[in-house]
Amino acid sequence: VYAHVNVLLPAINATVCKDNNATKDNEATKDNNATEDKVPEFPNKRIYITFIQGEQRSDIEVLEDRVNIIKPGKYLVYSSINFRPDSLLHCKDFKEQNWDALIEIYSNPEYTRIRSAVTCSPETAGYDETSSTISIHELKVGDSIRISISGCGLGLSKPRSSYFGLIKLTD
Repeated sequence: VYAHVNVLLPAINATVCKDNNATKDNEATKDNNATEDKVPEFPNKRIYITFIQGEQRSDIEVLEDRVNIIKPGKYLVYSSINFRPDSLLHCKDFKEQNWDALIEIYSNPEYTRIRSAVTCSPETAGYDETSSTISIHELKVGDSIRISISGCGLGLSKPRSSYFGLIKLTD
């Protein structure tokens, strides 16, 4: 393993959501922010994850809304998104019962999407689900990676269990 970076995903891009206050820190729990009338919104556009800009490496550049590849090679790309809606309602009462996360890889001229999804189950509590994905890609200098989710107010309840990472396998 040549390089490994794990990037925490602190919040969604609240600017595309109607109620910025509801999604601002996006760490709702059932006892503080959740209300009966608050339900996730599912706009007709993706909600992009904002990265914590901390660790910088010589092989990648971590920006607020994407990771850029600086050194080419074969990379293992992975993410895990922990959904926890800001609502006391059961997820079966939401407009959408399927939530997803996408890893979007932009590699001129190609565009690759890796999707992972969770579906609300009437038999479960319905408010704490994890969507994970992993894949291997040959990435070039200038390629970029973004992460998006399908709804506002889905909450990323556990910052340490919502993450994205890359492991460089070969040059």
